[in-house]
Amino acid sequence: MPLSFVQVLDAYEMPALVQREILLRTEILARTLGATEVALVAEAGLPDVRHALEVRRRRGVDRRHDPESAAQLDLQIDRRLSALHRALRDLLKQPEANAARRLLEAAFPAGLKAHVHAPHVALSALNHHVLQVLTDEEHRALLSIPHLADLVAPLADLIPRFDAALAAEAELSTAALHAAERAGEDAVMRLVCKIIIHGAKDDPSAEALREQLLQPYLEAQARLGQLAARRRAGGAGR
Repeated sequence: MPLSFVQVLDAYEMPALVQREILLRTEILARTLGATEVALVAEAGLPDVRHALEVRRRRGVDRRHDPESAAQLDLQIDRRLSALHRALRDLLKQPEANAARRLLEAAFPAGLKAHVHAPHVALSALNHHVLQVLTDEEHRALLSIPHLADLVAPLADLIPRFDAALAAEAELSTAALHAAERAGEDAVMRLVCKIIIHGAKDDPSAEALREQLLQPYLEAQARLGQLAARRRAGGAGR
């Protein structure tokens, strides 16, 4: 019996590895059977599936101690800012007191703690605010003091690297993974729909070809159905 569109829409959710298997097997089968249009649709879906697999792989990498991770770069920035904050507070007892006070108030209007404990989503903007203040002409003379200059100089490099790490890690979020896997599933559904409408409807040979081309998909769905049944049975037995 040919697979209907209703059955297609009622399919089991497919992990990315299953998506890749369906697309690869169907592409090879379609080329063997001379169904070039179907093969091209299968081939076109593979980049989406490879992207989903890459997102899942990268999410599995432990980056807690990677010096280029957002967490590690944030730590380096916090240390520099804390040291700068202490150095400026020490200057409040020196002739540079007025200049140091102005810089502290401009760079850390809510205080150092509010800055270093801010969530990553807000921290980027706060870091850029500090960087802008530190480059203001008003504070150039104070920041030319060697030990202050040494603390400030690395921030111009660290803050953009932190931004880049945040952006890269956002691509590995759970939402990003789900979106990538949905794109792969859509690619499989496009392939199945292409097979269903492939060839003349009243031609027995075309019908036989469609059934052959659907085998990788149907076999994968059967395995997923058996897995779901085993899980339901296991849950009911608890």
